[in-house]
Amino acid sequence: MHDSTAILPLITDPVVEQALISLTGCINGFVATLHPRDKMHVDRTLRILRLMGHYEEPETMRNWAVRNAWHPKAAHELAKLAAKIASLKRRPRLERPEDVERLYQYWTDKASESVS
Repeated sequence: MHDSTAILPLITDPVVEQALISLTGCINGFVATLHPRDKMHVDRTLRILRLMGHYEEPETMRNWAVRNAWHPKAAHELAKLAAKIASLKRRPRLERPEDVERLYQYWTDKASESVS
């Protein structure tokens, strides 16, 4: 029998979800407008995910953010940035590749822990 009260996860990719969890912990998404530095963190996170081949629908990310206590307008900014980065013609280039690798490894490790 199917339990209709079960809440299915919004984000299907556990690495994307871990990246968003990390992002939520380091920015102030609880206000209507993201601070420029917070916007830079969002942009960098989304670029890393794109670079590493991960994708989630921008609207799904927005819904996840709202469900995780982001202000709806900040969540909308997340979705707009996600759509913009998804539409890039070329793979994004990021400064400090060793930091990118370390952060990505953290997300994949956390994703593995949450799945097992």
